[in-house]
Amino acid sequence: MDFWIGRLEFAAGYADTVQGVHLGGAAEMTNDYRGALQHAETALTSLRRALEAYARVARTQTDRGAIAMLGEFGYRRLKSKIADLTELVADSQ
Repeated sequence: MDFWIGRLEFAAGYADTVQGVHLGGAAEMTNDYRGALQHAETALTSLRRALEAYARVARTQTDRGAIAMLGEFGYRRLKSKIADLTELVADSQ
């Protein structure tokens, strides 16, 4: 049962992450870098929590591989985007 609860926590957190990235992208398109940064930070927090929930219940190499891929191509990329947005916010002040 714990496995499925953890997977559900992951799925909900991942959905929150996708929504945050979408809203952040929309804000960035309108040059609202501060809003984009806030959404990206929220998305990063959601993704971290989602990955932690998944990691708690990981059973197989497939689970661990999925976590690693999301870490590399989700978490790290989002952190990089936050760094870029932070510079844009600082430059716009």
